[in-house]
Amino acid sequence: MRDRHFELIELSAQWLREVERVEQACFSAPWSRAGLESDLLNTTSHWYGAVDQKTGRLAAFLGAHIVCDEAEIVNVATFPDYRRNGLAKALIRELFRRHPGLTQVFLEVRDSNAAARALYEKMGFSRYAVRRNYYENPAEDAILMRYQADRRALC
Repeated sequence: MRDRHFELIELSAQWLREVERVEQACFSAPWSRAGLESDLLNTTSHWYGAVDQKTGRLAAFLGAHIVCDEAEIVNVATFPDYRRNGLAKALIRELFRRHPGLTQVFLEVRDSNAAARALYEKMGFSRYAVRRNYYENPAEDAILMRYQADRRALC
């Protein structure tokens, strides 16, 4: 993280309002409040956040489902005012730090999100498939990416 006034924490349902605020600001088709709450409470879900220590506000979050040694990153978002601070990268590293036995991690990203795709590639993820017209508002392909621990070490 470029600016050290962020604290990385595990998120619980008490952070629902803040997660929803970031979600609404970042996505044209955001998750519903009920969907976010359900996932925050799911026992296989692990949500991490970067909290601005100056304001107490959630600046970014990452949600992942973990089963055994595999994870699927289901959501990553950084509130627009906090972008370009390395928060998404820090949260992905936090996922790996807290779950050192992960051998595969999967995610999907909008085809047009070149910045996110570049970050994921830099961190060792590689493209393995495309889901045509997966996203809505606007309709767009999803690029499926995978990190494999035996391929190379994460950053």
